[in-house]
Amino acid sequence: MRYASASSSEEIEIPVLSALSIGNKTLTPAFDPEILAYTLSTEDASDILTLDVFPDDSIVAVTLGEDVLEDYAEGITWADGENTLTIALEKGDLSTEYVITVTATLPAPTLSALAIGSLTLSPSFDSGVVAYTAATTDASNILTFTTVPEDAPVAVKLGDEPITTYSEGVAWAGGENILTITVGEAPAAVTYTVTVTAS
Repeated sequence: MRYASASSSEEIEIPVLSALSIGNKTLTPAFDPEILAYTLSTEDASDILTLDVFPDDSIVAVTLGEDVLEDYAEGITWADGENTLTIALEKGDLSTEYVITVTATLPAPTLSALAIGSLTLSPSFDSGVVAYTAATTDASNILTFTTVPEDAPVAVKLGDEPITTYSEGVAWAGGENILTITVGEAPAAVTYTVTVTAS
């Protein structure tokens, strides 16, 4: 974008985005370099931001809320709900700011796989089922699981005791053991419970 200086016939280049995309999502309204405010919706935990700047030596600063993003081209991670993405451009004394309001509707975190050694879970594992039983004659069994999303926070407890070495083996007491695996954070956390009877 150019405009003529009031004090001379020199044209001054205002920094603008010449292209903007966030993942494969639809911007509302459709992108136009002169439109500075957009909205979009996503069900993905993250999306890749791609942009082209004119003039190409403009300084670009991308922020998500109050956080400056240095690696936005590798993917922007959204919080559930409304996210404010700002793209600020500078060229000399001139600047332009684009604001994109991203509404993320993220699925609740879950386990996509769960195994306790070679024990048989009853019922068979299903990510939508949160209560299981198993029986063992072993002193300990290795706990393995996969979360969706992969980086979801996980807290594992045996009874009331947090355990962090579950991948090396969970040691059972004789009788009934209550193993809980909580995926995600409140209020969207999901807790899976496995009652392991050791004999």
